[in-house]
Amino acid sequence: MGMATAASLADASSDFTQRIRIYEPTTTATNPIIQLGASNFTMLQNGNIGINTTAPTQMVHMNNGAILLQGTVNGLGGPQILFGGTPATAQYGEWGIEYLSVTGTQEYGLNFWKPSGSHKMDGTLGGFNYGLFLNNDGNIGMGVDPWKIDAAYKLSVNGAIRCTKVSVEIGWADYVFNEEYKLMPLNELEKFVSENNHLPNIPPASEIEKNGLDLGNLQVKQMEKIEELTLYIIEMNKTMQAQNERVAQLEKKLGGK
Repeated sequence: MGMATAASLADASSDFTQRIRIYEPTTTATNPIIQLGASNFTMLQNGNIGINTTAPTQMVHMNNGAILLQGTVNGLGGPQILFGGTPATAQYGEWGIEYLSVTGTQEYGLNFWKPSGSHKMDGTLGGFNYGLFLNNDGNIGMGVDPWKIDAAYKLSVNGAIRCTKVSVEIGWADYVFNEEYKLMPLNELEKFVSENNHLPNIPPASEIEKNGLDLGNLQVKQMEKIEELTLYIIEMNKTMQAQNERVAQLEKKLGGK
């Protein structure tokens, strides 16, 4: 069969670009079967649909445009895209990305979730919400309810994190080696530890338990203490050398008698 227009449904005018054209089927998969205007909408024989393109290469192919999802999905929540699954297993898909707006709150954002009946890594079935949540402030929660994402942090995680490297951009503690740095005398250090049960300039256990551990800041403070220990050792070594010299001098004097 050829590609002759079988019908013109939308407009009886002579303006070719305003008409809906329905073509007779052919054996060529890339020939159009339905076309609106010059390129507004095209459906090929193979089922591919093009918007603003006459040569769609995928099931839906859009050129120079955007897709806007609004409203709700019955039984599933806000506007969303579902991925994977089959009608027999995981009929709602294996993963979903939903734009969530929680009624009565300001917790809006993208919810990456697993529908009920979807598969877990161990092969069992199940689903969960908020596997990852990107809120409207750009803050991310992983395994965290949206309303529990702390606005003071870009990433909130409910669980362990495993990685091979963490880089924290922060100042370092080499100020300890500056000449003007005041090293606490050991007797004062002993008194401080005895009275406070923690080192100077290091947060106590109660503060860590309440506010968590600031990894970057604590690393700096730990290095500060290591460098202070180095200075204490240098001073002790100088003292020991001076004592050894005095002992040697005394031994020399005694041996000369």
